[in-house]
Amino acid sequence: MQHSYLRLADAIQRDIETDRYPMGARLPSVRELAQTHQVSVATATRCYRHLEQLGWVSARLKSGMYVADWKSPARRSLPDPPPHSSTLMVAYDKLVSMQHRMTELYALTAQPLKLALHLANAAPQWYPCEALSRIGQRLLRTHALALGQYPTGTGWPAFKTQLCGWLAHAGVDAQPDDLLITNGSTEALNMALRAVAQPGETVLVESPVYFGLLQMIENLGLKAVEVPCVPETGISLEALAYALEHQAHARAVVVMPSFQNPLGSTMPEAHKRRLLRLAQTHDIAVIEDDAFGDLSGWRTAPSLESMGQRRAGHLHRLLQQKPCASVSCGLGVGGALSGADSIAQACQLNGHACV
Repeated sequence: MQHSYLRLADAIQRDIETDRYPMGARLPSVRELAQTHQVSVATATRCYRHLEQLGWVSARLKSGMYVADWKSPARRSLPDPPPHSSTLMVAYDKLVSMQHRMTELYALTAQPLKLALHLANAAPQWYPCEALSRIGQRLLRTHALALGQYPTGTGWPAFKTQLCGWLAHAGVDAQPDDLLITNGSTEALNMALRAVAQPGETVLVESPVYFGLLQMIENLGLKAVEVPCVPETGISLEALAYALEHQAHARAVVVMPSFQNPLGSTMPEAHKRRLLRLAQTHDIAVIEDDAFGDLSGWRTAPSLESMGQRRAGHLHRLLQQKPCASVSCGLGVGGALSGADSIAQACQLNGHACV
């Protein structure tokens, strides 16, 4: 099926060849062309651009479109347009859709790859899968009835207590009531975004950034404003300050200060303090994705959570529980850490915890 702009271009080309529009004649304006042929202004514009590429018309500054010297040798030497140019344009149009790009990405992941660098996980044999299997079998034997019950509350108390002990080694003073266990870090991030922003409002993100975050923001009806990252120091605080001054509806900034995905950068402590001051000055929530903070062993740099004080009403930290990142990506366990009031708000969005 031929595109409407191509059909319109063919009609104008015939008019030129039959001298309805002689060489040097002024052609109808874009709006006149659109009104005459009952097409959109975008279609008329695309038609003229196509004819200009083929050498049939030429644009004159502040004057309009004119019939070019299409009989000249220079016109005849122009290369033919690519036979699949319309197909390429369709592909470009689809590229605008995040959903289409995600579909293409998932299709690529099904292909066999010698070195899989498209997702943030290690090879399966690098995880303690056998040890985790034995633990899982033991828990199923001793807590078999758990399979017939829905999880309730904010998470299994014993698990949350152990997690608080782990957080203490990272310099975070957390109580079990400050934690909400989720189905992986994606759900935790989704809940954090829903807790601090409404559809139509703006969320500041790093660039480049984990593709799943952009898909999530689009699905929630939020607007993403990308702030460039510096490989050595993480998100550019100068660019962030500019964005905060010019984005009246910005409600949160999502950052990954430790082992940023995909750059792998770690933010210096001085930058973390400046980031927290910026957030306090502009009264926006900071959502910290700390999925890979412990990959270097015991943490050598403090997280944003350990440096800043949580404010009531904001989920200031997205915590991906470490079995997902450094123990086993297949467990699918995550969590959000904030004040008790924020956790109560998150529970209203989620309904119940998963573990």
